[in-house]
Amino acid sequence: MRTSAIVRIVIFSVVIAILLGIMVVGMLGNAFLFNTTTGGTISSEGSVNASEIHSIEVEWVGGSITVQTADTDTITFSETGAKKEEDTMVWKQTGGGLKIQFQEAKYNFGISFGFEASLNKDLLITVPKDWTAKEFSIESVSADIEIAGITAKNFELDNVSGTCELKDCGIGELDVNTVSGKVDLNGSVQNVSLEAVSANCQLFLSAGTKQIDMESVSGDLTVYLPADQGFTASIEGIGGDLSTDFPTTVSGSKYIHGDGSCKIEAEGVSGNVSIRKRPTP
Repeated sequence: MRTSAIVRIVIFSVVIAILLGIMVVGMLGNAFLFNTTTGGTISSEGSVNASEIHSIEVEWVGGSITVQTADTDTITFSETGAKKEEDTMVWKQTGGGLKIQFQEAKYNFGISFGFEASLNKDLLITVPKDWTAKEFSIESVSADIEIAGITAKNFELDNVSGTCELKDCGIGELDVNTVSGKVDLNGSVQNVSLEAVSANCQLFLSAGTKQIDMESVSGDLTVYLPADQGFTASIEGIGGDLSTDFPTTVSGSKYIHGDGSCKIEAEGVSGNVSIRKRPTP
């Protein structure tokens, strides 16, 4: 395994340990908030014209986040679970961007403490079926995230603790960072980048995936590919292994099937990689 990969994993683990410590302190102070959205609208619901929006950014703490599609020409969003008025979410439209934040922070130091707030609220976002996001990002501490049917050129997902499920999505570039959670993806993705600590990832992919990169500590990756999908898999790690349903030839540290077109690279400590044939519908 390359020394640089080990160094990255160790640094990533230390950073995660610090973040988890901050999260606990925040919970004890009954607050864990992101940077405040200056000049935003404080409301438990809102809507914007989809034709004016090309990117969505969500910063949430706990509870759940659901993103769905519908026959509509607007993007709507609403929350439930706010116990007091000051718990209400804040949102802002700037140019072609929409930002939705858990609530307005009391102090703008990145993380705010001493703010009595419910840490669990449920957010529902609905976008048009024919709408494509240029950028879509979700950052959460401990929310369960479910995303269905969306199309995005770039999608970024950061979650410290919780499940992440993406169903029937069409994504160009997918970037996922997760700790102590689970990631399930079913859809079409061209390029996938995963960074995980104590998290398991399952990818049910359609044809056309070009690249899958994973760096992990104590996490397993299972990839389901169409029966006629070629791939080249390279596994580097300590205590990791590769298993596959596909016949492969071995060239150095690489496992090659078919035309080798999908590149799968995994680096990690104590994690396994499985490449399976996707079940026929």
